[in-house]
Amino acid sequence: MPSHLGPGNTGGVGILGGRFSHTAPRVMSKSPTPQEVFSVCARSSKPTDKDDTKLRHVGEDRGKDHDHDRGKDHDHDHGRDHDHDHGGDHDHDHGGDHDHDHGRDHDHDHGRDHDHDHGRDHDHDHNGDHDGDDGEKGGPPGPTATPFLLIPSGARDTGARPIPVTQAVNNNSVQANITNPTVGTGWTDFEIQLSCIVADLGVMGCAAGLAEFYVGDQFSAWNPGHEGLTAAQVKANAQLIGYASFQVPPGGTATITCKNTWKPGSSSAARKGVLVQIYDFFTDRMTVPFDAINDRHVARNDQAISSTIVSQGTVTLKDLYLFDLDAGVQSVLGGARPGADILWVRVEEIGTGPGNINSAQWMTPQNSASIINLGAVYFSSLTAANLQTLAYATTPIVGTDGDVFAVRTTNGNYAKVLVVFYGSELVIQWVTYAPPP
Repeated sequence: MPSHLGPGNTGGVGILGGRFSHTAPRVMSKSPTPQEVFSVCARSSKPTDKDDTKLRHVGEDRGKDHDHDRGKDHDHDHGRDHDHDHGGDHDHDHGGDHDHDHGRDHDHDHGRDHDHDHGRDHDHDHNGDHDGDDGEKGGPPGPTATPFLLIPSGARDTGARPIPVTQAVNNNSVQANITNPTVGTGWTDFEIQLSCIVADLGVMGCAAGLAEFYVGDQFSAWNPGHEGLTAAQVKANAQLIGYASFQVPPGGTATITCKNTWKPGSSSAARKGVLVQIYDFFTDRMTVPFDAINDRHVARNDQAISSTIVSQGTVTLKDLYLFDLDAGVQSVLGGARPGADILWVRVEEIGTGPGNINSAQWMTPQNSASIINLGAVYFSSLTAANLQTLAYATTPIVGTDGDVFAVRTTNGNYAKVLVVFYGSELVIQWVTYAPPP
């Protein structure tokens, strides 16, 4: 006889949807019938919404070892030793304690804690934070049934947590770009556009996403102790710049841009790091706000302003055309382009032999710009800090496919330029950085 229904029990226990609730004591002189157990269940407590959900799943038994005998020893008994009790204490118990429990604790739980959660913490999220990581540190074993949002720290980011401190505070998915790079007063009047890349690793899209953008001088590369800050210290120092709503398709990414620009007002006031927090308002909330190590909804780039992008892109340069690396604008030679930085010149000469054509091509710095050819170096590895240490000159340079050259622009910024194609026209890729404040 089950102990919780026996004569010595101080209070009966009703069973509903995998929960226990106390009822008045009930003394029985014999083992209860299934009808009696059901009667106790019905009186135990008023069902909650979660109880209703669980009851709707009764019978979805995942093809385990109850009902329809599965070829075992006797009808509806699964190879055990009495009718409808499966070696346990009461009806449909599969060798455990109560209804449909596979020999363990309660309904549809596969021997663990509660409904449809496979031994973890709650429905569909498996660890309580709606980030879809199933409570493990290696990310989800497969796509989750909710959005799984994160700000990726690399190309193959699986959403694992925690992540190393250096990775958490230097996340290049968080960016700061200058919207008015040609302004003559520099950091006094620069306006900064903050943005970040958001990924959804779940099988459900994010329809109600919200991003929060902050800056702070304590979580910046100018603060020697920036890597050791607690979440509370970061929160206390964070200055809110603005918000942005967003949507992300399942398995996709999106670039989110803050609705407000940030105007530091001076070079000293610009020495701040950038922090972004993202979440789905209904299905995927943050668990540890302002903690970029332990919550993947949060990301910091403490050196974003030290490598602020002025302009970037890819362009086909025409012969005898000027190019402004700050504004990203091409103009014909002789046009009004006082901010132009480089001029590409291609000259062909017919030689003495048949079909003998000699050609000469070079890149010439313009106005107060200066230049240096770095040769075949890794373009992506060059940082704003690297570009500031180079020895620039006004002498024209000659290059070929795959070469990288650097330019100190007319406005005092620093550009890296990759020669993508070298022929009758020149295709280049460039990124121009503002000097650190």
